[in-house]
Amino acid sequence: MITEIPSSDDFKAAGIDFFNMAWDIITDLSRYLHESGLADDKEITEEYWLYCQRRLALTISLAQQGVEFLLKGRIAGISPFLLLAQESRAWPKESANKDIPFADFRTINSSDLVKIHNTICPIRLPADFSQHHKKLRKLRNTIMHTVKLSLTVTIKKAYLAILESHFYLVDDSTWLRNRFSYLEDGAESYIFVEYHCSTSQIYDEILVAQNYLTNREKKKYFNLSRSRRYICPHCWDSVSRKFDTIPLLAQLKPNKPQGTRISCILCETNSLVIRKKCTNFECKSNVLLREEKSLTCLLCGNDQAS
Repeated sequence: MITEIPSSDDFKAAGIDFFNMAWDIITDLSRYLHESGLADDKEITEEYWLYCQRRLALTISLAQQGVEFLLKGRIAGISPFLLLAQESRAWPKESANKDIPFADFRTINSSDLVKIHNTICPIRLPADFSQHHKKLRKLRNTIMHTVKLSLTVTIKKAYLAILESHFYLVDDSTWLRNRFSYLEDGAESYIFVEYHCSTSQIYDEILVAQNYLTNREKKKYFNLSRSRRYICPHCWDSVSRKFDTIPLLAQLKPNKPQGTRISCILCETNSLVIRKKCTNFECKSNVLLREEKSLTCLLCGNDQAS
């Protein structure tokens, strides 16, 4: 019999991990450039990204691997045996005589995953995803099987390979929530018992990534509109309310002059606010949080009398 049969969740977890490993690479590369203070120098920036081509190409390969695992996870949700090559002659020779792990069996070609998914799953993937997947797979194959001197992987293409794939294939959680969970459960958590992922780290990653995304893309992938951002009280508590790590992750919903609710794009918590001008003359905010004995401005973080 077939043993060690992976579940749909096993494939899904692996796929999201591949996205996160790709994100680690592009986040570090982007941060190095912006922390250098040279990001506005066009010539240096172009040379920098050319120097980073191998690592950018690796992110494409990781993203495509993540896509394949997520597609397999959806198919496995119907039956993991649908992932096995249908021709029995492709199975291990001794499979009829002894137990064989699932991983030892040849599985269906990655080029067939979308077709099989849309044939057996109740909700088909849209045509836009099919086009995205074809382009991503073609680019990955070029990277992995040959050296194409004219090939250039841009940092934006690397970001979109992850964000667009996650958008279509993971419908029960946002990218930011999965990113936070990945960091929270990272290697550090096994070494340092008291380790917790800093919300400010996610915030810094968003600040860097948004340099390469359009307003429409920021809205689509991060639910981040063009309106002013405010401190999320819940996330602020998680960084011990240190002024130098204030995470501006919340926006008014709806964004109206009399709106009294902010929503966080990371923790997805809604908080009630008071519309009153901040007493800090340098601050333009009129969005305050009522606490026990005072009001706190959710833009500059200053406490003020209620």
